[in-house]
Amino acid sequence: MHPLMKLIASRRVVFDGSMGATLQAMGLPDGMQPALWNLEQPDRVKAVHRGYLDAGADVVLSNTFGFNPDEFPQWETLVREGVRLAREAVREAGHGFAALDLTSLGTLLAPWGGREFEDAVDWYEKLAAAGIGAGCDLIMLETMTCLREIKAAILGIREAKQKSEKGGDAPLPLVVSMAFDLSGRLLTGSDIEGAAAMLTAMEGVDILGLNCHREPRPLLPNLKRLAACAKGKPVLFKPNAGIPELIDGRTVFHTDPEEFAVDMREAVACGAHIVGGCCGTTDAHIAALVRAVNPVPYAPPAEQADGGLAPCVVSGHSQTVTVGPHPVLIGERLNPTGKPAMKKALRDGDMDFIKQEANRQIEAGADILDVNVGLPELDEAAALKAVTEAVQTVLPAPLQLDSASPEALEAALRVYVGKPVVNSVSGKKSVMDAVFPLATKYGAALVALCLDEDGIPETADGRIEIARRIIAGAERYGVRKSDLLFDALTMAAAADPAAPSVTLETVRRLREELQVKTVLGVSNVSFGLPSRSMITAAFLTMALGRGLSAAIINPLDHQVLSAYYAARAALGHDEGFSQFIGKYASVTLEAVDTGREPARAGQGQPESMNLTDTIVAGMENPAAAAASALIAGGVEPLSMIEDYVIPALTEVGSRYESGKIFLPQLMQSAAAAKRAIAVATAHMPAAEPRPEKTIVLATVEGDVHDIGKNIVATMLQSYGYHVADLGKNVLPAEVADALRASGAKLLGLSALMTTTVPAMRQTIALVRREFADAVTVMVGGAVLTPTLAREIGADYYAADAMASVRVAKEVLE
Repeated sequence: MHPLMKLIASRRVVFDGSMGATLQAMGLPDGMQPALWNLEQPDRVKAVHRGYLDAGADVVLSNTFGFNPDEFPQWETLVREGVRLAREAVREAGHGFAALDLTSLGTLLAPWGGREFEDAVDWYEKLAAAGIGAGCDLIMLETMTCLREIKAAILGIREAKQKSEKGGDAPLPLVVSMAFDLSGRLLTGSDIEGAAAMLTAMEGVDILGLNCHREPRPLLPNLKRLAACAKGKPVLFKPNAGIPELIDGRTVFHTDPEEFAVDMREAVACGAHIVGGCCGTTDAHIAALVRAVNPVPYAPPAEQADGGLAPCVVSGHSQTVTVGPHPVLIGERLNPTGKPAMKKALRDGDMDFIKQEANRQIEAGADILDVNVGLPELDEAAALKAVTEAVQTVLPAPLQLDSASPEALEAALRVYVGKPVVNSVSGKKSVMDAVFPLATKYGAALVALCLDEDGIPETADGRIEIARRIIAGAERYGVRKSDLLFDALTMAAAADPAAPSVTLETVRRLREELQVKTVLGVSNVSFGLPSRSMITAAFLTMALGRGLSAAIINPLDHQVLSAYYAARAALGHDEGFSQFIGKYASVTLEAVDTGREPARAGQGQPESMNLTDTIVAGMENPAAAAASALIAGGVEPLSMIEDYVIPALTEVGSRYESGKIFLPQLMQSAAAAKRAIAVATAHMPAAEPRPEKTIVLATVEGDVHDIGKNIVATMLQSYGYHVADLGKNVLPAEVADALRASGAKLLGLSALMTTTVPAMRQTIALVRREFADAVTVMVGGAVLTPTLAREIGADYYAADAMASVRVAKEVLE
């Protein structure tokens, strides 16, 4: 065991505080990347480390946070020198650990941004290798806001660790710390439970954490949630010293050391094993923290009990589903077997059809979607990866990756956002040896088939024996029993009338004797019989009565679906009968009896999606096709935008702001709207961008993160504005030149780091001198607040992309 992990097992561990704000107080020029002082002012950097170590910190983080290596040719030297200075400080202090500090690369990953997933993996491997080569004691990945990038970082860091000499018996610990908002969501929508589900199932993640965003007290509910789902991993809590304010050109944080310490004392009672400070905290904050928490009794991390009936949490990019104690639905329709239209879509690479089919199942009530692309003529690995990525662009729900090919499973698992289900493993030794390592490498739950090299046993005894072997095999590979969903295997009643009874008995015994969760592909039971829905529905209700945890069905088969909801209600899985009443209060009995689409008052089922629907659903090609059809039908281009595109975006914005959808769906809808607007624009007379519809955007000097600014640009463009995007690390004079050249009346500025807020103020001051009140300025970014925006001279504060759209409408229209 690594010495740090031993220490955490014995007592509370303290991390350091802010580096950037402290260096700024020591004279770091406004807009300068703090890591550059590793070369220019190494003594001052080391002095910051020494201050924290002398205050009682056990871990100091290298001065390597927040720079995008793409922007700095000397990135490797900056990393190595940063680690070297931290190590020297530890050596001089006579105690502590030196951590390599890494964060986001500054750009959203595709499909939501411009950086490819594997490019991010490569960068994180290079950065980690440089830090390991310089002798870091651990790696800290902090202030992360995108689960996809977190996965890329873990994979890259793990590769670097495995290649290093320190990857033996005591590999370097990896801390993954995230910046959740007050609702417990990351920027891209992942909630605490869904993120923790992935991170606790992936090998190589040693410590989970929360950092940044706010002062401690408002973040305590998030801390409690993370501690509840950390599955025995140590939990770190590193909040800010409040929200920054700019006073006399200096960034000031108002949570003083004693107030910070009082709240951190409460934090350790909420489950934090490791504590420290983020933006605005000083050595005085850390010293006060140490004094406050030392007297509090320490409870070391304890592995949580892992009975097979414990809930299994799986997640998509922004939706988390718990399998057990209540049964869930897995949609089966993304599968070419017996579906000519799906076969054609897979052969043609028609992702729009696949996304629409996925969306229909979720709207019908599926919690998880099974994804199977098994056609002999396809490259299954490439196809499963492509379909997985396509579906995740429009749907937040978890997926079940269904393939007998380990290569195909790994291709999809590598890019999957969240924790999926893998379908499947079996009692075959070769399959267990191939699939279990994939589940631990990427973090996944597993469907476990009760069959082995000899096939499917005819008796429940035989299937139970195979299940016991699978449980033992999973334990050897480090797969939790709670992450196994056992498939008792549904056989066709027409071929063997006794088969359904064997399956149902196996389901009962799996739950009662082995204490594990179960899953069934229900519709197989009716194969070869007439009125299949009736047989399938009856079998489903019997399986639910025996404790079935997850049912794989066609959620568009309304007779089967109504049986599912009725059985849930009758078995006590639908509190207050809320789901049943919500779905069937106005449904006619005839519709349920015949298995037809339930008829509801005022609700129609159009043959195809109109333009508004395609934008709301985020379907780019269908949006373009619908727009073209409207133009061909005589609708004027401008009328099309006003009557279809803008109402769709208004609906999407409303859903986003109410928390019904999250950033990935918002951006996908914006992309669909842009495609429709492009169709309209092509049928309009050519015109130069008008100043009254032009907006200049820039990330300010010294800041190389443009995630938020790029999202804002996408949304503004989707509303028909012309955006002059100047990029990142933009000098004030360059902003003024762009405003002069474009005639734009609205400027948007972004900053992520506290050290670049002064550069934002300088830019605004120059704009005021050059243009007086002719240009309106809106600002946004992680460190900005409405108060700080006013203090630096901005006219508007835009908390997110939709807020920027409201500002644009108010100012320009």
